[in-house]
Amino acid sequence: MAMDAATIERLLPRGAAAVVVIPGLGALGQRLKGLQSLKVANFAAQLEGSANAQQWADAVVAQLGVDVRSTEALAAAGVDGARGAGVAAMLDGSLFLVLPVKDEAKLAAVLAGLAKQRLGVLKQHLAPGSVVVRP
Repeated sequence: MAMDAATIERLLPRGAAAVVVIPGLGALGQRLKGLQSLKVANFAAQLEGSANAQQWADAVVAQLGVDVRSTEALAAAGVDGARGAGVAAMLDGSLFLVLPVKDEAKLAAVLAGLAKQRLGVLKQHLAPGSVVVRP
């Protein structure tokens, strides 16, 4: 299945408070690299409490759990950086994520690690109604 913007939007739930569609994760990483090299980004990062834009970008990447600036890191996490992704924020605070999966086992391991590390989740299961779309 092609992961163009229309397909990503179709996979996200309707009625979201906010939707972000990223045409290519690899391109996003390159843009983030470019952003962190701008002087104005250093100034803005300092206003946010970071020493510089590099430190701010590192903090963003740490929150994501995968370094989107690196196609190798995306591949190691089981994500296809050449394809698009999307996220929808619902009014109740829940989030839905559409990711281009390159290696399902690797991605499952990364997500399980993040869930354990950040949420204390020890056991995982696919919730009823969850959909996994494979190309």
